[in-house]
Amino acid sequence: MGLSAHLEGLMNGTFLAVLGLFWHHLALSRTVSLFAFWMVVYAAFANWLGVLLGGIWGAGASMMPIAAKGLMGNSFQEGVIAFLLISISGAMVIGVALVIWGLWRMRAPA
Repeated sequence: MGLSAHLEGLMNGTFLAVLGLFWHHLALSRTVSLFAFWMVVYAAFANWLGVLLGGIWGAGASMMPIAAKGLMGNSFQEGVIAFLLISISGAMVIGVALVIWGLWRMRAPA
């Protein structure tokens, strides 16, 4: 789980860095841009935190059976990990969809 948390941190950090390189090119209003920003930042950090807590607590078998190698925490620990890992799905889909929409809108008309 420690290795998984480390890799999640690297991958999500790289993802956020790449988004930062072209963020100023997105054709989004300030409100939508801010919403998309917080969606992808939340998803990246919640993903890392969920795996990190699984490693610290020796838990996570309900959501990450291979990485946790069968280690099961108490119901609170498993619930926190499950909430973090499930909530990132919606946040990342919404955030990336808004980024794609902003890139699509910035295209020059043909």
